Amino acid sequence: MKRIILFVSLIVFIFLLVGGCSSSIISPPVLLNGCQPFYPLEARIKNLKGDVTLLLNISEKGSVSKVSVKKSSGSEILDNAAERYAKNLTFKPANNSIRDIPASVIWIVKFIPDNVSYRIKDFNVLVFSKTSGYRHQSIEKGMSALKTMALENNFEIDFTEDSTMITDKILSNYKVIVFLNTSGNVLGVNEENSLENYIKNGGGFVGIHAAVDTEYDWSWYGKMIGAYFSDHPEIQKATVNVVDKNNVSTKHLPDKWERIDEWYNLKNQLDENITVLANIDESTYSGGTMGDKHPFSWCHNFDGGRVWITLGGHTEENYSEINFLKHILGGIKYAADNN
Repeated sequence: MKRIILFVSLIVFIFLLVGGCSSSIISPPVLLNGCQPFYPLEARIKNLKGDVTLLLNISEKGSVSKVSVKKSSGSEILDNAAERYAKNLTFKPANNSIRDIPASVIWIVKFIPDNVSYRIKDFNVLVFSKTSGYRHQSIEKGMSALKTMALENNFEIDFTEDSTMITDKILSNYKVIVFLNTSGNVLGVNEENSLENYIKNGGGFVGIHAAVDTEYDWSWYGKMIGAYFSDHPEIQKATVNVVDKNNVSTKHLPDKWERIDEWYNLKNQLDENITVLANIDESTYSGGTMGDKHPFSWCHNFDGGRVWITLGGHTEENYSEINFLKHILGGIKYAADNN
């Protein structure tokens, strides 16, 4: 499968919003900062290509205040990718020789298959949510929250439930892979080998909730995640004690964090070389079986990569919790080594 490079045509036509300054000499906006557009996973697999014509409203401060599609590529996937790209551009604003002024420009993004590799400004994340056991209804809410998170925090994100996408070639495009409420045996032998190679080559792994209810027969995976799911009581409120605020995923949290979730018990305690970030206080709810050492979130360097796990994320409501979403964002940044 070909890699993709994307080319951007600069300003084709300029509409200057100058009010009564038509006699002034106008300097058009000039691009200062931009990132390489990211070709979405589904578009790469389908070999989609085309041009997206955008209208960008650029403020007097040089930021893109509005993006609209003037001419579609014929693919919603490519149109959305072009819009996400354009929102992160920064310009030297237009100037009428007296002051900086807002302006609108036509901008064309060309999606062209090529063999040239590419990277965007920050990093790329692949979210994998295949299930062969229990399927959480919250997966779709989690995906939606992660999409918004990516837009607001300048990283690109793709989603798949197709395990055949877990290959050396495809994973090489991503800094982090997120297992979002996966369950059961979801990878074949070839995909297992590719994930292992990815981690050994410095990749980051984030496991959310049922990621610990996954791949029980694969010992390497078990060592990576640290512990497997055992059982759980009913959904209820409990207190999470944050014990390490040096990690980007926990530094924003209160020392005692009350929240409602499904509180997993684990089959085993974590190894001593794994850093526990937060524990569940079993005195604050019913059904805990692990005593004083009941981990909620942890991280470690493993086999060349960086691994971060949270047991939170069972309910749809969890993916509207500001603190929990910041917790996940921090986990992604930790795994990406992007603190």
